[in-house]
Amino acid sequence: MKITPEAFVESNKDKSYEELLAVRDQLISVVQNFEADTEHDPEDVLVNPLVDGNYYCNLKLLGGLCNLIAEKFGEENSK
Repeated sequence: MKITPEAFVESNKDKSYEELLAVRDQLISVVQNFEADTEHDPEDVLVNPLVDGNYYCNLKLLGGLCNLIAEKFGEENSK
């Protein structure tokens, strides 16, 4: 099942900082594992996302999650 970045962020918005970092680390691990696979060239995938839609989707989810973490727990919000 694929999820949109917006829905992914929405499903994670009530999590604590530690929980969000754990989700982020899981996504990073998935992306790194894909990049380590010798059958895939990450630069080709970024240029042509159709090569592997899951990789591209995971990057979008990671970006949305990082934005959520910055919005909720960024330096400006902690003042």
